[in-house]
Amino acid sequence: MQAKDAFVTGLHAAIGVAAALTFALGFLAVRWLPREERSVTTELPRRQEHAVS
Repeated sequence: MQAKDAFVTGLHAAIGVAAALTFALGFLAVRWLPREERSVTTELPRRQEHAVS
C-alpha cells in the first residue's frame, strides 16, 4: 500500500511539473512568434537542383 501511495504521489508531481513546463514553453513560443502574417512562399528557401555527375 505504501508503494502505491508513493507511485501516485510521484505521478502527481510529474504531471504538475509537465503542466508547468508546457505552460511556460507555450508562453515563450507565443511571445517569440512574429505578430504580422507572412506568406508561406516567402518563408520557404528556394530549392536549388544539383546535377549529379
